[in-house]
Amino acid sequence: MIERKFYYICGSIMFLIFVISIIIMLGKKTFSYSFLTLAGLSYMFFAIGYLQPHVANNDERAKFIKQKTMKHSLFIIMLLLFIITFLTQTNIIHLQLSDFLSVFVFLSIGIIFTLWMIVAIRN
Repeated sequence: MIERKFYYICGSIMFLIFVISIIIMLGKKTFSYSFLTLAGLSYMFFAIGYLQPHVANNDERAKFIKQKTMKHSLFIIMLLLFIITFLTQTNIIHLQLSDFLSVFVFLSIGIIFTLWMIVAIRN
């Protein structure tokens, strides 16, 4: 129970930092993709807090959840990487490398932990 509270507190702190960074960017009238990493980390902490009781015991169910999640997320992340690379190479979207990495990390965290929660709920 203490671990869950820790993850929820860390998620709340990251979300607060995320909101503050958006407010600062709106005040300066600038835009940067780096704030997406904070949003991804906040989501990750909340998801781990939710998933902690499901995978706390290293039993057969927890191993199955982890294994199934990694199989699905690997395929989806590779597809995502292909799509983002295609869009940048064809000049449909213009991203610098740091922006590309921020978007990719944000989407990867979201995909992995969303799939993890779906698999944990269904099994």
